[in-house]
Amino acid sequence: MTRMTRGMVLGAFALALAPADAKVEDWLPGPTTPQEEWRQLPLDAIRLGGVFGHRIDITVTNNILKVDQDNTFLKPFRERRSIDGYIALGKFIEANVLLAKHTGNKELLARKQYLVSETLKTQEADGYIGTLSEGRLVNAWDAHEIAYIITALMADWEEFGNKAALDGAKRLADYVLANWRRLPDDWGQTWCNVPMYVIGQCQAMLRVYQATGDRRYLDFCLDERALADFDTPIFVGRDTMIWGHTYTYFNQCYAQHILYRLQGRREGRLLLQTAKGFDALFDRNGALVTGLGGIAECWDLSQDGDGAVGEACATRYQLICYDSMMRLGVGDAGRLGDIMERTIYAGLFAAQSSDGRRNRYYTPLLGEREYFDKDSYCCPNNYRRMIGRLPQLVYHVKSNALRVNLYTPSTATCNVGSNAVKVVQSTDYPTSGKVRLTLDPAQEAAFSVFVRIPAWCRNPTVKMCGTPIRQVYSGGRYLRLTKTWRKGDTIELDFPMEIRTIRGRARQSGRFCVMRGPIVYAFNPKAQIADPLVQLDGTKNLDGKAVALFSRHPFDIQHTMVVEPSTLKLSETPDSSSRPGGTAIEAVASVDHHAVGSRTGPRIRLTEFADPGASVTYFRAPDLERQVVEDDELFK
Repeated sequence: MTRMTRGMVLGAFALALAPADAKVEDWLPGPTTPQEEWRQLPLDAIRLGGVFGHRIDITVTNNILKVDQDNTFLKPFRERRSIDGYIALGKFIEANVLLAKHTGNKELLARKQYLVSETLKTQEADGYIGTLSEGRLVNAWDAHEIAYIITALMADWEEFGNKAALDGAKRLADYVLANWRRLPDDWGQTWCNVPMYVIGQCQAMLRVYQATGDRRYLDFCLDERALADFDTPIFVGRDTMIWGHTYTYFNQCYAQHILYRLQGRREGRLLLQTAKGFDALFDRNGALVTGLGGIAECWDLSQDGDGAVGEACATRYQLICYDSMMRLGVGDAGRLGDIMERTIYAGLFAAQSSDGRRNRYYTPLLGEREYFDKDSYCCPNNYRRMIGRLPQLVYHVKSNALRVNLYTPSTATCNVGSNAVKVVQSTDYPTSGKVRLTLDPAQEAAFSVFVRIPAWCRNPTVKMCGTPIRQVYSGGRYLRLTKTWRKGDTIELDFPMEIRTIRGRARQSGRFCVMRGPIVYAFNPKAQIADPLVQLDGTKNLDGKAVALFSRHPFDIQHTMVVEPSTLKLSETPDSSSRPGGTAIEAVASVDHHAVGSRTGPRIRLTEFADPGASVTYFRAPDLERQVVEDDELFK
């Protein structure tokens, strides 16, 4: 019995007890042969502005370049005195690699080169790179560390052609192959399941295989790790072996995506686990309104948004699985694009402080949010890695088409077939829904441009070269625009952003949340107004009702605050708590939960969910059924 098989036995037993869901098949490949896959753009082929560019900039300048790389990350590897623990050097290196490639920042490039070369200096004669003096590979954290160091070195090879990094990755991968079968029989049977012990391992080995063609690395994933047979149900809760770990789940799913591509996209069963995960997230209440989910890192289907929800690591792997399935052409690309967008704005960006220096492990819907106290460990570095991949989510391309997935000021150059095409996106999205795309093909050529029409938009308008598009189209889909494109041709999109009141699901039943466009809004008790012109500061200028309203604990606010939906309006004053030029929504609220139809009382200000001080997302209404008429368009 191989090391992986022991874990598979547990998974297979539980799977027999898990109910089937017909909606799973909606996320699986159809019976027809898959068409050409969409491709990502190279990281240095795109420049981002707006909130995306802002988050990248502050992550580089205020976060990564402020980290003490020697003492925090390199010192434990130089000394090798640890007996346990996790540093996440590989994740940190990969974030440096990706962002250095994207930005071309000279200081970041130098730091990337230093990190890689200093890490390789710690490699021992047998290939080992790690922090342990003994118990190597047996320790779960060591196996985890090794996997991501291989991944980071492979990233440097893939993005910069660093042969030394490739050689180091191969030697470290060979160390794993040489020592895997020497592990004790009870290895991996203590406090967590085997896939969680070696999280990231299959992805690392497959990347080495892709670069070298050495079949040993592929066979390891197939035989020792049984990657093709990874098949586990949705375990709700954090059991003894932590089978419900969502980060591990989607990490394994993405490794299966790589294998699916390597095998010519013939075995659709390799996407079954992803289909189960998507079904749980979007059709069984696994994802919160922010796109995040889980409790204590594990699956939860209750919509409980309090406390340890929205782990940053799981957020990262959900996003790359969305992107991967969209590129494969599997499932509903429009819905995935909408979910990806919301998860970025409400989930990913809320896991970082406004100045960029600190990161969160969890981002709850209710209660005060805490920053993680380290630069090392998994969540801060998975956040950095995801910001490094963010540019590649905006556009996809294939031989006869360009696809626009996300809206943000940007400039990109791509090859549509043999034709170099420059695309410039001008917009203040998500402040408004107005977007202008200007295409400059090197040569006049006929091809298609796909633009995503958001599901939340009721009355979109589209113009191509100034002419309105009259064909029928609806939200939640991509609109295909085909013509012979010439230099300076334009596509103009207008997605009116109305304020929406969305019914809560499951545990949030009886309450509503507020959205506008892709943005979820929340209440920050410390940043309120007594009227549209007066800023609150503690108890000054407040009447008794306002004092009571703004002094409560977030849990009390959620259960006692009544917000009058008819009074919701977009604030004329921008809000910079989460991004420059951000938006806010004003409304009348009451502390009297018996109030019905009240249009008087203190005015509250709802800010974008990424506001670090936001602590309440759902509210009561005087008459929920009459006043809140919308279900969330993304979760069925």
